[in-house]
Amino acid sequence: MSDYVISLDMDGVVYPFVEAFNTLYMEKTGETLQFNTWLDFSSLPGEIITSIWRDPRLFLTGEPYPGAVNMVQGLLEIPGVEVFFVTSPGRDIDITVPSKWAWINRWFPNFPASHFVTTQRKQYFRASLMIEDYPTNIVSWLSYNPTSEAILIPHPWNEDRHAEMRNLGVNIMDLDRVLPYVYNSAD
Repeated sequence: MSDYVISLDMDGVVYPFVEAFNTLYMEKTGETLQFNTWLDFSSLPGEIITSIWRDPRLFLTGEPYPGAVNMVQGLLEIPGVEVFFVTSPGRDIDITVPSKWAWINRWFPNFPASHFVTTQRKQYFRASLMIEDYPTNIVSWLSYNPTSEAILIPHPWNEDRHAEMRNLGVNIMDLDRVLPYVYNSAD
């Protein structure tokens, strides 16, 4: 393994999971989810949520966020840097994991399968840098990787935790700033 390892989340960082989920939810119910409730599925109809998780379109149809392809390709080209997609398998892993890998392979055809990691416990993945959109994952990960750095990709669903993230020394930046940051950090 290289000296500089990046744990790169897929959903909410390079893949517009919330938007894809919301599209399918609207298709099935006629309603739109609010961004501040998307992580709390407990108040939503279980059969609708299950049908969305089982729908292969959830991970196959969305295009990457603007700038995501250039960022990932740029990270892969930095000498001495290893990039791993570290992503939650979600529900119905027999559908979601192959769908996530197919999406990655579509947009990043040279990405090594050995660097695609699915886990519910991202905190145990040792890396120099975590790039993530979900503050709870960052807090947990930093408790196991206290000398490492983290970048939070800002979204409406994590705005209320920006101050907490800054207090932990987490950098909050858009995708277009990640590549220059890593170039400077990986030296």
